[in-house]
Amino acid sequence: MPIIPIAQIQVKPERIRKHFDQKSLDELSESIRTTGLIEPVIINRENFLVAGERRIRACQLLGWTEIRVDYYESLDPWMQEVAELDENLHRDALSYPEELAAKKRLHSKYIEKYGEPKSGRAGDGTGWKVKDTAERLGISAGAICEDLQLADALEADPSLGILKSKTAAKNAFKRSLELKGRTLLAAMTKQSKAKIEKAKPEQERGESAAIQLRRGDCLQLIPFLDDASVSCLCTDPPWQVEYDSKFGSDPETGLEITQKMLMRVKPKLQPGALCYLFCATKHLITGRIYKMVQECGYRVFDVIFIWYKPTVAHSSHPYLKPSNDYEPVVFFSNGDPRPMSTPAYAVLEHKNTGYKLHPAQKPVSLLERLISLATVKDELILDPFVGSGNLLIAAHNTGRRAIGMESDEKNYTIADSNITLNIKED
Repeated sequence: MPIIPIAQIQVKPERIRKHFDQKSLDELSESIRTTGLIEPVIINRENFLVAGERRIRACQLLGWTEIRVDYYESLDPWMQEVAELDENLHRDALSYPEELAAKKRLHSKYIEKYGEPKSGRAGDGTGWKVKDTAERLGISAGAICEDLQLADALEADPSLGILKSKTAAKNAFKRSLELKGRTLLAAMTKQSKAKIEKAKPEQERGESAAIQLRRGDCLQLIPFLDDASVSCLCTDPPWQVEYDSKFGSDPETGLEITQKMLMRVKPKLQPGALCYLFCATKHLITGRIYKMVQECGYRVFDVIFIWYKPTVAHSSHPYLKPSNDYEPVVFFSNGDPRPMSTPAYAVLEHKNTGYKLHPAQKPVSLLERLISLATVKDELILDPFVGSGNLLIAAHNTGRRAIGMESDEKNYTIADSNITLNIKED
């Protein structure tokens, strides 16, 4: 192999790397000093560099003025393809899907030549490893491992390639993995609970149905839930903004009940669980709701959801204040929040249809949207103040499990009838 002056090797402007990790160059330089230059630099007949810019820089750190080269035209097909991949990976205009595909192909070519890595007692440590590709490219093993995983994901789901950056694609891929993991765990939990209940004597069996309506005070029922079993809290407490048949009309009573409920629910929520609290506008604008939720140990988002309902807007004094055509929904989480299943807008327009069963009734379609953002199939949703029972219907329609609680006898009967009419046994 010929040896030529390094100064004679030309690097095309569009190929020049903008950044070289100094630590990686120092390590490569030390390796060349102790073991020699194992792979020659690849150039073409015009002395333009094809592959090996890091090796040139490492040799210059050693004070070398000459370097061993191979001419691209004389290489075998395997070396030519590897050299082309190396050159492509150093082009400025390379898109991240092209970059990832090239890295995966390069890694595969070396495995094709040197074999799969062997490890364990039976292995001899031979074969081409991820860290070998990382060293070849001058990046960390963790980085190349993530890139190879993302390259596989892009092949399985090409839509990842339309995102603006590799970071955005990595985040989307991680979210998809988390959602798949949660879906699997939820399905396993559902099956496990069903088997446990089935194995018990009939007189000892509890409620194992996916959709459960429980009669009683939620403050007394919540402690019986399993810790870290609830994936989402979605409820509209009795705020007493207007007269309430059970609790009266003192707003302080509603705030006190809600605070106690939030404290009891917290240990029952999974870490990161997303929560929705429909609330009265007059409580929200004074800051009392935000303060109360935060004091209960939750993390409150700096944006709320708005249920837009123009068909029910009315005002006793239309010339003194705007018609109230919306209902706010405080959005918070149990610790650091999980990602939502899909991007979402804050304003949600949904209409109640059919006969209104409860003064605070929410459209099933609205509840379906909210719980679909916060949960995956078979995860458990809790509504401590179930009212009309529409939350349980929404959970059934979206394949979730749900527990609803209601202390008022009339509302319990209404919810039970509503669920019976709208949920058919599978």
